[in-house]
Amino acid sequence: MLGTSLPFHWLLAGGAPLGDVPTVLNTLKAHGVESVELRTVNPNTDPDDVLYAANLLWDAGFVITVHAAPKSVERAVDDVFVPLTTLLDHLRQEKLTVVVHPDFDDNAALLTTLADHRDAHGCPIVFALENNRLLPGKVDGDCAALVLDAVKNVRAAGYRDIGICFDFGHYLYYWNKLHPNEPFTLPSRDFFRHVVHTHIHTCRKPDLRTHFPLGLYEMPLTEMLGAL
Repeated sequence: MLGTSLPFHWLLAGGAPLGDVPTVLNTLKAHGVESVELRTVNPNTDPDDVLYAANLLWDAGFVITVHAAPKSVERAVDDVFVPLTTLLDHLRQEKLTVVVHPDFDDNAALLTTLADHRDAHGCPIVFALENNRLLPGKVDGDCAALVLDAVKNVRAAGYRDIGICFDFGHYLYYWNKLHPNEPFTLPSRDFFRHVVHTHIHTCRKPDLRTHFPLGLYEMPLTEMLGAL
């Protein structure tokens, strides 16, 4: 399913800088987009605002996903689930994919905490841990391996609907930052076996800024798509 990410607060405001909401959504549909990620549903977001934005997308015929932003393992349940309270009570699709960043020392604990709450309350959520451009502690490193390790540990403990969000641009940042003169190498095949969601954008050289549209800057797109 082809998707895109839209700023959550723009959907609420319905104006600049992207333009009129119905016009933009109609244009996306005309280009074959079927899914929209709400970016970013922060811990202090009003649950009614989340449902309002979701209903705009559902009414336009989209499936939605959510980019959440838990601040710590201890706060993760409230940070993720409180803003989604009303949405989950009025969900208009079978399951909801929720993406989280690996910003903590123990990402297996993060996923376990979220999954325990999900399972205890019967929430139809798939959690996707995203490879970020940095390791915990804001240190450059191979976050893909860290993400895979956390997801495999949680799944081995018996949890389901836990996977990886493969972020192309963040992986390109890591590779260009630490291996600029080496032939490009993808994460392991085991990594791709656990991918349930993607964020597809490119990375600009030499300053390594990410979140640019495909086609603006060189990237090994064929290899990355082929691995999926």
